[in-house]
Formats: sequence, structure tokens, C-alpha cells
Amino acid sequence: MKKFVFLFALSLALSSCGGDDGVDCNSSEFNSIINQEVAAVNAAGQAWATDPTTENCNAFKQAAQDYISAVEDFGNCNDISQTDYNMAIQAAREAANSIPC
Repeated sequence: MKKFVFLFALSLALSSCGGDDGVDCNSSEFNSIINQEVAAVNAAGQAWATDPTTENCNAFKQAAQDYISAVEDFGNCNDISQTDYNMAIQAAREAANSIPC
């Protein structure tokens, strides 16, 4: 979960610029999409913590993977080190894949 928090912090560092993948890199679109994904991860995590079923675990894992995908869509919009960005994405993927369902 700490890696998701780190990735969220990293995602806040993304700035407005032109992306090549069809996403609008303006901050309002980024904030809207990422806030929706963060809310979904939080809701799924709370559901799993309250009722630790396999179904809730899988929902949490999927929400985490969806969040990572949403952040990746904005990968061409950042002004940070691409190496750091890629390492954070990989760490988040590993964290999502290690959720024990």
C-alpha cells in the first residue's frame, strides 16, 4: 500500500504538456481521472479490510491495477525523471501483484 501512496505522490508531480497517446495532459483532466481512480482504490481497500473475502481482495487488486493504468496514460506528460517514473510504476505493479488474494 505504501508503494501506491508513493505512486500517488509521483502522479501529483505530473504537469501539463502535450502527450502522444491521445490523453489531454491538462491538470483538470488529470486530476479528474486520477481522483476517480484513487477513490476506487480507497473504496475497494476499505471493503476488503472490512470484509476480507477473495472477491473483495480481487476487487482491490483490480482497482490498484486500474489506477496504475490511469497513471501510465499520462506518462508522456511528466517533467520528472523518466527513470524515477518507470521505477515507481514498476514498484506499484509489484505491490498490486503481491496483494494476497
